[in-house]
Amino acid sequence: MNYQLVKQVRENNPLRKSFIDLAVKTFDLSFEEWYQQGYWTDAYIPYAFVERNKVIANASANIIDLRWQGEPRRYIQIGTVMTEPDHRNKGLAGQLIHHILQDWQQEADAFFLFANPTTVDFYPKFGFTPQRRTSIYYAGLPASR
Repeated sequence: MNYQLVKQVRENNPLRKSFIDLAVKTFDLSFEEWYQQGYWTDAYIPYAFVERNKVIANASANIIDLRWQGEPRRYIQIGTVMTEPDHRNKGLAGQLIHHILQDWQQEADAFFLFANPTTVDFYPKFGFTPQRRTSIYYAGLPASR
């Protein structure tokens, strides 16, 4: 098969719809309201393989810029890793993850992702190691766009 690598689908209506359809099919998660309300910014970058104007595999880079101990940091969260069932086991998701790691390795302080128990064994080949301890702190701040 001849797949086209696309690094942005947000402003391409057919590709965005196809991306959203695949996310709903894979995770029961729709990005449509998020997009319509203006929350889908340039910081969320889907890396997708497209065939006949349809997203058939995706891994997204979510750019998170913040300050840690007074210093600016850039973290890249890899997420929304998904492949159409008919295209699985061809290494497509892995290729997309490699593209993200290569594109951002010079700019990122670290990469991270959240894996469910059925996919946790997929990520060590990319250099990820499971972390069992998680601390979450939050403050009641107003939402921003």
